[in-house]
Amino acid sequence: MATIGKVIDGYSVGLVLVGLPRLLSGALGTQAEKTQAFARVLAASLKVPVELRDERLTTAEARRLLQEGSRPRRHLRDDAAAAAVILQDYLDEQRPPSASA
Repeated sequence: MATIGKVIDGYSVGLVLVGLPRLLSGALGTQAEKTQAFARVLAASLKVPVELRDERLTTAEARRLLQEGSRPRRHLRDDAAAAAVILQDYLDEQRPPSASA
């Protein structure tokens, strides 16, 4: 936790997103419960908010996005790309609605 705190301080992070591995049905399985417990410990240890984000199907979405790119990006791991999908989903939800909508 101390190392995570140092990274957060060093990069002026304002929020930590943790992927919540729900079952495809949306229910919480064993791994999701472990993740929730970790997120509670993390939140108690940090000075910034910690939010859980549903990560169902993010790996499949990340693979699709990588395949659509203009050149192969094989050096990217599926997990890193899935984390980017989770972050982008969060950022999209935070964006105010456009004036034309």
